[in-house]
Amino acid sequence: MDGLEILNCHESSFRFPCHLHENYCVWLNLSCGEKIIQKGETRLLEPGFLGVIHPGDIHSNEPCESGSRSLKTFYLSPAKLKSTCRENLDCKETSVELRTNFYKSSNTIRLLLSLESSLLTDCSGSLERQTAFLAVVASLVRFCGGLTPGPAQARYEEKRRLTKAIDFFYDRMGDNFSLDEIASCLDCSPYYFIRFFKKATGLTPHAYLIQLRLEKARALLSQGRAIADAALQSGFNDQSHLYKYFQKRYGVSPKAYQKQTRMVSGHRSRAGDS
Repeated sequence: MDGLEILNCHESSFRFPCHLHENYCVWLNLSCGEKIIQKGETRLLEPGFLGVIHPGDIHSNEPCESGSRSLKTFYLSPAKLKSTCRENLDCKETSVELRTNFYKSSNTIRLLLSLESSLLTDCSGSLERQTAFLAVVASLVRFCGGLTPGPAQARYEEKRRLTKAIDFFYDRMGDNFSLDEIASCLDCSPYYFIRFFKKATGLTPHAYLIQLRLEKARALLSQGRAIADAALQSGFNDQSHLYKYFQKRYGVSPKAYQKQTRMVSGHRSRAGDS
């Protein structure tokens, strides 16, 4: 489904280092506890709970017990969330946002599992899938939705500066720009920029940029682009540079990831032909 991707992580002890997602990350924990570290604070996502990570929020996660993990992750694009709420749930676009937190909702968990089942079942029709998706979004908005509160002017200025920096990264992702260049764009010193950015995100500007480049490379690989081409277009020096960061971030090599996406695409294609 456009705007939605599901990752199943079973019996894995892989520790996902500090990273971000461009989409909402909705975790569904079915087995052992999952430790989530964000801004120096460690929290436990217990079995039977769901967790939400807002796009751009830096975090790391690892299982409490090796080999006992059963974690489902639903990646929902902000655009998909807003359009769905605007067109079907009578929500104002500006009010749609899912808050980073852990939640206990057996009904939402049941709906998420039902949605996954409908997406994986060849015989389920688009009506069933759309109905299941709408039920999930409505439940998520009910339990996890709202506006992020904050002090007036100071918070606004901080968010505006951070947004401008991230927009710069997106616009120049494939370029080899300098720290002085982006600091000048934000009208501040390089030292102040690094200090401000790390305080706001938990990562240095360079580490954050690497995460954005990895997300872009992953998207290109999913589209079937050659690994070397994906590396250069997303701003990595070469293919080996991408391999180094990709393996560390996702736990698989770019080649293995692309093979998995081809298998999924091939399965969908065969299902559509039958």
